[in-house]
Amino acid sequence: MSAKNLNQAFKVAPFGRYYIGLSDQFKFFGQLSVPMAFGNNKVVDAEGNVGDKYATTTSIGVNIAPGFAFFPTKRIGIEVSVNGLGYENYQVKNEATGAKATANSFGLEADTFAPKLGVQFHF
Repeated sequence: MSAKNLNQAFKVAPFGRYYIGLSDQFKFFGQLSVPMAFGNNKVVDAEGNVGDKYATTTSIGVNIAPGFAFFPTKRIGIEVSVNGLGYENYQVKNEATGAKATANSFGLEADTFAPKLGVQFHF
């Protein structure tokens, strides 16, 4: 018998962007986001039964990412971006003992082989 862990979390990542116009239709942008996740860990036994919560998790970070946007109209933007510079603070608190474990990570995640493609509607 082996037990597995189930991590459930509520995630949100508000962001802001600053656009620099290269022309009327092409713009470069920088994006600042603050990803956050609040959740808990539970044990799942070999039969698939979910047990009680044994730990709570909190993750808060900051990311800066570059991108380019093409505006075929004034309101619609087709965007390509890559991950950029990021920092994350991840904390796990054991429910039984109250002990906390914290991990901080910082990195440059610019991978040109994994771009993001998106469509945005601007109000």
